[in-house]
Amino acid sequence: VEFDFEYQNKSERTVPSLMMLGDAPNASFPNVPADIMLGRYSWVPPTDIISTNASLKITHEIDNSLKGFFNLGHSEVKINDQSLYAYGCTDSSSVWHINFCSNGNYDAYDFRSLGEIRRNGQIQTGLTGNHQWLGMKHSWTIGIDELIRSVYKGNSIYYWVGTDNLSQPSNIMPTPAPAGTVYKILDHSQSSIFLNDQIDLNSQAKLFAGLRVMQMRQKAYEVTSGNPYAELNKWWLLPQLGLSYALTPQITNYISYSKGVEPGTIALSDSFVNRTVMPPKQTEQYEIGSKFSINPDSLLTFALFEMRRPNEFSLYDSGILYKLYQEGTVTNRGAEISLAQKVTNRLNLLASAMYLRADQSGAVTDPTQNGKQAIGIPHWRSIVNADYLIPNYERLSIQGSWTYSSGKPIDMQNTMQAPSYNKFDAGLKYLDRVGKAQATYRVFVENIFNKFYWRDVSQSFGANMLYPGAPRIIRATATFDF
Repeated sequence: VEFDFEYQNKSERTVPSLMMLGDAPNASFPNVPADIMLGRYSWVPPTDIISTNASLKITHEIDNSLKGFFNLGHSEVKINDQSLYAYGCTDSSSVWHINFCSNGNYDAYDFRSLGEIRRNGQIQTGLTGNHQWLGMKHSWTIGIDELIRSVYKGNSIYYWVGTDNLSQPSNIMPTPAPAGTVYKILDHSQSSIFLNDQIDLNSQAKLFAGLRVMQMRQKAYEVTSGNPYAELNKWWLLPQLGLSYALTPQITNYISYSKGVEPGTIALSDSFVNRTVMPPKQTEQYEIGSKFSINPDSLLTFALFEMRRPNEFSLYDSGILYKLYQEGTVTNRGAEISLAQKVTNRLNLLASAMYLRADQSGAVTDPTQNGKQAIGIPHWRSIVNADYLIPNYERLSIQGSWTYSSGKPIDMQNTMQAPSYNKFDAGLKYLDRVGKAQATYRVFVENIFNKFYWRDVSQSFGANMLYPGAPRIIRATATFDF
């Protein structure tokens, strides 16, 4: 019997995203410090998040080859989402633009969504076994799974409170408007029967086969009244197949295929003109790869993969509202290679590199995005981690990492992209004992050279948002294992 419980009460200021300066095709990146804080006014309260998570796991050994399991989980998150939201700008001619103005002006909005609640409950039970059938070893699992999710939310406060500037703050004040009554806006459930079986075909080959039969039910309610307006009830067959083959004791090749599904986005009526729940997004993934154990201290892995999923995007409609679309497909094709290497008894390295094409296709409403890389996804990404145990100080080690990311498109048409960047981190780790507890102390410096970079870009309500990477940060942590 295992029981886990976690409680967290967090309060922190929301860091608003930035936007390009000026209109396309002459838009430019804002020249700002990495620690810029647009919601810098004393009247902008922090976002409060209270979360609880609990789980119970029971495993019962029926005999040497058969076990029963029962898992129960519950989580709840309560959120007061509060921020100054920077979005577009109104110029001197009272014309609204989807980016910040070229002089650094932007429209500031008082945003508050109070009393949000997200609850998730899950129950799972079944059997696992190891048996010999038809001369082959089978490691199998069969079970049922029920997931229930509900979301509560009130009508958000989202009011224009004035024009601000990136470098010269204005004296803007909040709106006195109250937040809307909190209603349930979503009921979501998934009922599943699943069966997995790993079959040892012979000493070299293993086959994995799985199938999940899922019924997804969903009901959406109006955020301003709690009245229902959209429903979904659909069945899904989600297979998984995999085959691995050991060419030699050092080299294993594999191939896999799987389907998955995730709920569609809720287009809330206070943000989109088409209030609806978008259709569930079914994914399909293929992967082929190889694992090469060069020696006991070295493991090289390589994989080629492809994953397809429906494409969702939003376009400006009227006023401050947008329309959410689910059209076409985003196809991710790529290759990844990684190496885990024990260089010496004191030095360990872990390195990986990935190339990824995320092609948009099949869009009809805005075909200019077809054939282009999806927003915010770099073609190249690599990371190297090193851990060196200091001689004569057997409990002390130096750790370091290098991260590289190529440029990321900031719009669906790929007319501009955030520049590539390199980031370096380093720190110290010390192992000790405190009574019967194992203690781990760490001091880590992220972004050692304090380099400015755009860590992420995304689309939000039809506009392109920019997120600066954090400046140099020093973290100190202590972990105790009893």
